[in-house]
Amino acid sequence: MYSGFVGIVGRANVGKSTLLNKILGEKITITANKPQTTRENIHGIKNYPNAQAIYVDTPGLYLKSHRTMVRNINRIARGVIKELDVAVLVIDRNKWTPDDTAVLEYLAKAEIPILLVLNKYDKTSLEELLPSVTNLQAKFTFAEIIPVSAKNGYNVAKLETAIVQLLPEGEAIADSETVTNKGLQFRASEIIREKLIRLLGDELPYDCKLEMEKFEVDSTSSKKLYRIHANIVVLRSGQKAIVIGKGASRIKDIGSKARIDLEKLLGIKVFLKLQVKIAK
Repeated sequence: MYSGFVGIVGRANVGKSTLLNKILGEKITITANKPQTTRENIHGIKNYPNAQAIYVDTPGLYLKSHRTMVRNINRIARGVIKELDVAVLVIDRNKWTPDDTAVLEYLAKAEIPILLVLNKYDKTSLEELLPSVTNLQAKFTFAEIIPVSAKNGYNVAKLETAIVQLLPEGEAIADSETVTNKGLQFRASEIIREKLIRLLGDELPYDCKLEMEKFEVDSTSSKKLYRIHANIVVLRSGQKAIVIGKGASRIKDIGSKARIDLEKLLGIKVFLKLQVKIAK
């Protein structure tokens, strides 16, 4: 039996969460074209014949930012690297940046096998990629360099095979029926946060927070129903107006789109109430 922790690591916005969801065949972490979408280490568990991998989706690393939130995210991501057995370093195709170099230098200190994933292969060709692969091979002795498309699944199975071959011997770490270390309430809150990010884009304040006020099955309803009340907490009245939108159009759109995914997650009808509040 082989088992271990596998870190999906890299700078922000290279498709780490999309890759994890594709590997697991289930959406356990949110995705959006905005840096710092993932704010916590989220574990996804997958069982293979004679092996178990605990995948860890780490927040995207920003090496030179001094924002308090980003510093905290970096601390979380760096802390988990010390516990990994295998690292999957994800980059955006042939775009190697100074941040990628810094992440690699940090990973190298852990002295663990590192697989380099060139993501978004669907947006390029092998001919365009080959010169970059040659250059990357000169940077570090990677266990393997694998081009993938996390979006459409190209080469993801090959990546998983490479990961399993690098796992150390050991008994299963988690229950075979468990998919993630995060509970339903956390996953529900992440769905709402994803819709906020997707629909507001750059207008969404970085310091916006989501607080779950109620998350329970309504036993008084004639049909099984989840009641979810969540507060979107902002710092200023101007931010509140942005989130609500003209005639409450934005908050309604966020709610309706979130409700669809929440019902898929929970398997029953959902009553979702969203309120926007200013932090006291």
